[in-house]
Amino acid sequence: MKREFLEELKLDKEVIDKIMNENGKDIEAEKSKVTAKDTEIEGVKTQLNEANKQIESFK
Repeated sequence: MKREFLEELKLDKEVIDKIMNENGKDIEAEKSKVTAKDTEIEGVKTQLNEANKQIESFK
């Protein structure tokens, strides 16, 4: 959400600041979830590569 949008609604600066703060918290929480999933995906990729190497060694 952009501050300009809220300003166009003629909201008080204090209200806009509170809304932006809360929105920022939500965004950071979602970024944290994405980072955790990215880390999980990298771990799974590593496991897959190791499993593929092991399979190749059996051939």
